[in-house]
Amino acid sequence: MFLHRCGRCGRANKSGIAITMLSIGREEEYIDFLKIKGITLKSMEPVIISEEENCWYDETLRLWLREDRSRYDQAIRSYVGYVRYYSKHLASSIFRVRTLDYKGVARMYGLTRLPKMPENKYVRDFPEDGYLDHTIDFNTYAYADKKKETARKHELLTHERKRQRREKALKKKLQKNKNFSWSDKNSGKETRIERHDKLKRRREAIERKIQEEQVHGSSSSGEEETDQNDWKIDILETKRKRKARKNAMVQGSFDDL
Repeated sequence: MFLHRCGRCGRANKSGIAITMLSIGREEEYIDFLKIKGITLKSMEPVIISEEENCWYDETLRLWLREDRSRYDQAIRSYVGYVRYYSKHLASSIFRVRTLDYKGVARMYGLTRLPKMPENKYVRDFPEDGYLDHTIDFNTYAYADKKKETARKHELLTHERKRQRREKALKKKLQKNKNFSWSDKNSGKETRIERHDKLKRRREAIERKIQEEQVHGSSSSGEEETDQNDWKIDILETKRKRKARKNAMVQGSFDDL
């Protein structure tokens, strides 16, 4: 990839210059890495940029981006492409994704908010909602293209309506829980506990009966067998009544419609 991109600067038997910019520190090891590959780089005189010039560049870039939101979208794509390529570089021992200055790269592209991407987990002191600063109001940040701007406003309105519906549903739920009396909550809890204990006792009784049938099945007297049959009939009758009561409740709810 390095040779391919450098080769683009000189085409059709013409000469060109390819400049490789490396951060001070670990990235400088890339020079020795290229020497092993048979590529020699010539050092250039460092360009010293004053703080005033740096501030002027940042301000000029941001003013240019604010003229059209599509420019900001392009800056986001450039940032994402840079980070993705950096994270997949073959010389991963030199270009470590964990040590990349994400905030500095974002400011280089004029971004005021870090886009959502998996590599954000490596950002130190990740800002709230990804905002580096709040100089841009994204609710009013418009596109120069009228069609894009109309679509953006429509999407913003749809998002706002969804947010209002969620807040309304949450408020209604909280109000419902607030109006639910303490005594009703406790009585409902007690009813559940009693029902659970009742089912537990019934299950234990069924298990005991089954064990008795297995142990005394062949030697049971006629009277014991009659008692067991009566017990089974009672269980089936209870289930039938419960099912009939449930069906009656459902039918009643339909009759009310």
